[in-house]
Amino acid sequence: MIRRYVGVVILFLLAGAAFAASPAWLEIARAERLMGQGEFGSAIRTLRIALELSPDDPDALYGLGRAYRAVGDLEIAEDYFRRALEHQGRFEIGDTHLLVRYELAALHRIRRDFARYEQELLRLVDDDPLPDELAGITVQRTLAERGLDRFLVLYRLPESGATAARGMVAELFVGLGRYYGASGHAAVAVLQSMTTVIDAVIRRDPTYEFSTVVDVMERARRYPQIREYLEESRLFRDLYYLGAAYWGERDRTALDLWRVLAQIDPLGAWGERAARQLVDPRPEPLLVPTR
Repeated sequence: MIRRYVGVVILFLLAGAAFAASPAWLEIARAERLMGQGEFGSAIRTLRIALELSPDDPDALYGLGRAYRAVGDLEIAEDYFRRALEHQGRFEIGDTHLLVRYELAALHRIRRDFARYEQELLRLVDDDPLPDELAGITVQRTLAERGLDRFLVLYRLPESGATAARGMVAELFVGLGRYYGASGHAAVAVLQSMTTVIDAVIRRDPTYEFSTVVDVMERARRYPQIREYLEESRLFRDLYYLGAAYWGERDRTALDLWRVLAQIDPLGAWGERAARQLVDPRPEPLLVPTR
């Protein structure tokens, strides 16, 4: 009897030791699953255990920020995001700090704090400077003069962690009436996304040579992976706001861009929006209406 009792005690102690020795990364993984199931309270408790195991772990702090954002505690979420950035050198995956910056930007957008929203996005953009060949031209003027198809023949630029930020800045600037800056950021965002599409088509058909956006999109839709990319990317949205930026300055380049968008996304929300603009072009509503 005593032997059996001692055996049970030993098993209990071993189980407790195993639990205590559970690594922080495992607790973070558990929290991710809980958040995926909508169990944010349990996820928060689990992430706090991870922080006890690994103080100031940026992945745990990032997870806590996301959990608190999900339940509407935006101030606490922001605090955790900023703490995560203070320790960004310890992220399990180095580029996670980019996701944290996008989360911070989203918080400012929700609060309609457009100044801080812009500031956070521009940090992402400034950390990703353009190559010399693009930095040496006025991108929006070159696109207007050459047309989108020729622009994409002349220049290619792979996507980066700042691609989405450029599109988001462009959309914000259109909403603020800052059209010239908007067209510059949107042109680069569209260039980067289109480079992804063109390169993906060429990888599947090495004999293909890009000529027009309409043609490459027709080919791109033959491949499930590229179709999935188009559904998830901001490309059509950015192309729409590129047109909106030009139209804000009454530049008819906007109509050419919207015409292309209406052709390549005829059943999508942005293609339909572009088609309506072609019938009755109007500037986008301002986020902060002028008096």
